Amino acid sequence: MTPTTAYLDDYWAVVTRHWRLLITTTLIGLLTGLAAYFVAPKTYAATASVLVAPVEADTGPVENGRTTGLVNLDTEAQIATSLEVATIIATKAGTGESPKETADRLTVSVPPNTAVLDLTYSASSADQAQVGAQAAADAYLENRIQAERDFVAAQSAQLETRVKELNRELAALRREGDNPDALARRTVLSSTLASLQEEQQQLQAETINPGRIIQAPPTPEGPVSPKRTVLVASGALLGLLVGLVMAAIRERRNAVVSTSDDLRRAFSHVPTVSLSEDFSGGANSGLRTLALDLVREGGQARFDTVAVVGVGPDSPGEMPQQLVAALNRLGVAGSLSSSSQTSDSSGPTTTVVVADGSAAELDRLEAARLSGATIVAVRLGLVGATQVRALVDAMEQHDIPILAIVGLARADGKSSMGASDPSQ
Repeated sequence: MTPTTAYLDDYWAVVTRHWRLLITTTLIGLLTGLAAYFVAPKTYAATASVLVAPVEADTGPVENGRTTGLVNLDTEAQIATSLEVATIIATKAGTGESPKETADRLTVSVPPNTAVLDLTYSASSADQAQVGAQAAADAYLENRIQAERDFVAAQSAQLETRVKELNRELAALRREGDNPDALARRTVLSSTLASLQEEQQQLQAETINPGRIIQAPPTPEGPVSPKRTVLVASGALLGLLVGLVMAAIRERRNAVVSTSDDLRRAFSHVPTVSLSEDFSGGANSGLRTLALDLVREGGQARFDTVAVVGVGPDSPGEMPQQLVAALNRLGVAGSLSSSSQTSDSSGPTTTVVVADGSAAELDRLEAARLSGATIVAVRLGLVGATQVRALVDAMEQHDIPILAIVGLARADGKSSMGASDPSQ
């Protein structure tokens, strides 16, 4: 038997046969996603925007860095999420969490071509998110002020040390007297000392401006996760996939033979004929084709006996009688028998024998030694492929040659859509 080739129509047929299952699993998945949305913990997020102003403590732009302003915002983003800042945030927000847990709730982004940091704080409630974002902005600016104060204090300490050294040198030069060399050196040292003292005064008078909050965090109107649309759509899709898998398993266990194309692909080594159950007036082209296969050139019968083996409920139905009628119209005397014994009539006579697929009937057909005159009639839409395959295999084991496999469809052509699914 050759491998079966699947077509788009085959997949669509699977969907139409199991549409109730697919709708059910899809609805279950959709409702599961909706339930997960209401049950899952909600996460709210609020964002505060801070305009960062340059201060003396800034290291300036990094060579080949992403930002080129006086303030390296990538560095500031790392500082904003540091444990040092997170400690201040936890204190201000009153969460009672560790600095690490607080830092994990904070994300910082830098809008392109700006000197702005967007600090986003996530929490389990909208109020906590708003308080956390405000605390993050305040903590960042507070840390930046403290860093600048530490920088100024360090610079002032260095200047104070240098001033003391210069005062000691000046005192030593004064003890040397008013010689020209000492006077010149004292003049230089005095000028340097005055410059350092002026720098000290500037540091002490400096006003620290680390930046400011340009957008206070609003209270979130809804959670950022989970997304209801995403959960519901994902649930419905997952339910549909589960339904498709279940349908495929059912089809694989006992695929329904719905059309003659199913027979043709499954039994490609045997001719396949499609017949409608509407045999009125004998105007069935498939039936005429089948009858012609039983007649030699010249109008003589090819076989004395033709067996029709039915598969499925009420199969083969009226097909044997109509086959006899089609043979008569072709000039071959045909008769119908319910046994597998050949006719004793002389002349071009063909006896159409109706049989089922039981082992006893197959034994009688084997004993009759039919030479290629057995027809398998399959009731489309009501028979599984495994059932048909089992009969064909049994006939091959009995050395019963098969002339054709006939697919019997309802007169309205609805072979599978309105029929029950034997796999269910």
